[in-house]
Amino acid sequence: RGYGMIEIRSFTTTSGEKLVLVSETGGVPQVTFHQNDLSVFTYTKNKKLIPSNKKVLPAIDETIFMKPGIPDSVKKFIMNNSNMAFDLSEEKLMLSLNSDYLLNNEVSRKWLKGDVVYFDWIKDRFVIGEIVNSLN
Repeated sequence: RGYGMIEIRSFTTTSGEKLVLVSETGGVPQVTFHQNDLSVFTYTKNKKLIPSNKKVLPAIDETIFMKPGIPDSVKKFIMNNSNMAFDLSEEKLMLSLNSDYLLNNEVSRKWLKGDVVYFDWIKDRFVIGEIVNSLN
């Protein structure tokens, strides 16, 4: 069964500005589940949400999970079978591969640093924190 989900979370900048992160994910878990949209808004003093052009997240893709020296064939396999999505429900912002298929495959698992990345909120932006293996 497929489903969609919208998560909303707010963060405060060092200047006191309120930023609202809206994450839309959907699909069929462990089949094709992915990030549909991730938007940043400013919550104004007039209690309005205005789209923000602030870059609060680093540019990332599946390579963040891969060990150096990964063969191109394995890299392509991981890129084609991942279902990356953000999770705003944890204390720290989290990005996961969402693929039991990759984690249960010996070849791909050998070349993965982990399947979950936590982000730290530092100086008004998210920075890449710990990369962990959720199966350990």
